[in-house]
Order: sequence, then structure tokens, then C-alpha cells
Amino acid sequence: MEAPDFKGKPIVVVLLLVDPTETNQWKGVVLRTVLPRPGPFRFFAPPGTYHLGAFEDLNENERFQAEEPVGWYGAPDLIELDKGLKPEGIKVVLRSPELARSELPSLYQSSRAEISDIRKGMRLGEIFTLDDPDFSHEHGSTGLWEPLRFFNEGHSGIFFLEPYDAKKIPILFIHGAGGYPGEWTSIINSLDRARFQPWVAFYPSGLRLDIIRNGVSNALVRLQVRHKFDSLFLVAHSMGGLVAGGVINKQVEAGNAEYLRLLVTISTPWGGHELAASGVANSPVVIPSWHDMVPGSPYQEAIFRQNLPDHLEYHLLFSHRGKFNVISGGNTDGAVSLKSQLIYPAQQRALHIRGYDEDHVGILSSQQLIEDLNRIFFERLTRDSALR
Repeated sequence: MEAPDFKGKPIVVVLLLVDPTETNQWKGVVLRTVLPRPGPFRFFAPPGTYHLGAFEDLNENERFQAEEPVGWYGAPDLIELDKGLKPEGIKVVLRSPELARSELPSLYQSSRAEISDIRKGMRLGEIFTLDDPDFSHEHGSTGLWEPLRFFNEGHSGIFFLEPYDAKKIPILFIHGAGGYPGEWTSIINSLDRARFQPWVAFYPSGLRLDIIRNGVSNALVRLQVRHKFDSLFLVAHSMGGLVAGGVINKQVEAGNAEYLRLLVTISTPWGGHELAASGVANSPVVIPSWHDMVPGSPYQEAIFRQNLPDHLEYHLLFSHRGKFNVISGGNTDGAVSLKSQLIYPAQQRALHIRGYDEDHVGILSSQQLIEDLNRIFFERLTRDSALR
């Protein structure tokens, strides 16, 4: 993505479904992503025929207006996606409105001025309660075993539990494999709601982790554009810590990580899961995310190739109530080995490390953990306030 006359506003990139046999070819927006500035982008789309376009969102409403710089791939050219095809090197250059009008006048026809989204994407900022049926354990299980069904049914998103308040720091809670927002109930109920506002991510945990991290990262950029918050805390359980690590890397690569102030991971398998390798090799049905959970996977290695930003404080919390497991070759918390939770690169970047005599799921209801989390939140808030 290039913008020779970049004005400092977010850039919205859209993938449009095309039917070349019809006069009005554009059927709707299949996917959209928001970039804080010009740079690389990635889409994960089903097979089909598409056009790719982008515009600098001068009024920050994520809708194209005639006075905004705009660009497209080719003349525009069709992008034919077949199953497994990964086109690369697709370039879009934003043009001034005057140049765009002369090169692609049809873009400004009234029939093309407003093109609706036709696929469900990440839902952003909708207000729910943690006991809402949409946040059920059953949907979490669907997200693991049938991730495309979960996504197509519209369960994915970053959800609020109260109206946005600019005076409160948002804390985004990210569940693990097969998880769901209700797992955070004990922790969120104890939160100081005068200072902090809880957000919960809900995502199809069976997808490849780079797809998940891209979706969550893009959702955060869109929420930041919408609400202009300058501070956010991340709290992640189990595989959610790997998602959070990927999100942070993505934001750093985009030069947009300054607002990420705190990361707390709980029982995260930083070194992968030993059973994932067996599952990938032997299971008749392989969950896509298992590939990224195989110990030493490229996804795990990529997380640690990039340092955390200096301003981002990291706390590593782990659980150890479990038995010796022959496959993992050591003690576990009933689900994840201590060896995986405590690999050296993860310890090396942590400001604090603390263990709890809890199992992998029970730790989320631990009173000691809850007290420690609230202390961590308050101390980070105090340190940030002192710097302002």
C-alpha cells in the first residue's frame, strides 16, 4: 500500500466480490481492513473473483467519500482466488480525487457510492453481558471444531460490557482454544470498574493463529480509530497468549503499538503443546490451529524474533497443579506442560513471573490470581499516570 500524499488518516482496504457477467459488477464488500498508515496488508478470503481497493479515510467513518484519496489494484484488474492460491505482491497506490475521477469515473457513480458489507466479519463494540447465550460454552466449542461455521454465524468480535468511556482504560480479555468470554466472569466481576472497562474477544479458535491474530489486530485498529484511546491492557489465557503475542507483533510492524501498555498471560503454552504434533500426524481430522501449536512452530518462533516495545510491561503467570505427563516429558497443569509455559524466551521478556497451585482452567477463578491481577492493573495505571 502506497500513499504519496498521505495526510495521516487511517487507510481502509476493501476486498469487493465481483460478478464480471453483470453490468454492475461489484456485489459487495467481502472483507475490509484498516491500516494506521501506508504499509503491507493481508486478507484471508474464500475462492472467488474480486477487485481490491483502498482509500484514506479523511473523516474516519470507514466509508468512501468523493473527496478522499483512493486507489485500486490494476485498472482495476480482477483477482481470481482458487482454493490454496496465495497471490502476493499486489500493489495499491492512492490517487488524488481529481486523478481518480479521470482514471476511474465509474467509481463515482451513485450506484457505487455505497457498497454494503455482504459477509459477517468481526463485530466491534457491541454491548453484551457475560451470561448472554451468544457467549456460551457451546459456541466456544464450535469455534474450535467448526471455526468457519462459528465465523459465518457471526460470533466473532471484540465486545464491550458497558458503553465506551474515554476516562477508563480498556482491558481486552482473550480466551484460549475452545474458550469463551464467560470464562473471565470471576476476574471481570472483581475489576475496578471506576478505572477500567472490560472488553472480551471471541474468535474461532480452530483457525490458523495468523488468521486470528490478523483479525484481532485489525479490530483493535478500527476501535482505536473510532474511540481514540491511547492506552490498552491485554490479558490472555492459554493459547490466547499466543494470539496476543501475534497481535503485538502486528501492531509493532505497523508502527502502531504505542497504546499497548500491559500484557498479562495466564498458563500460556509459549513452547506449544506436545499433543498437537501427534494430532497433526495421526488424527483423521486436524484442527488448523494445531499446526501452530506444534512445539517450535514458525508462528511461535516469529513471536520471539521481535522484541516487545520498551513501553509494554509483561507479566507471566503460570499454573502447576497437575501430574507428570509422559508425552510432554514433565509436569503439567492438567493441560499444558510447565516446560511450555516457562520456556526461556518468555521468561526473559517478563517483568514478573508467578506460579499458582491451580489447574489450567481453575486458575481463572483463583482468588490469589484475581488479587494479583488487580494489583498489576492498578500499579501499571499509576506508573503511566506519573509519566503524563
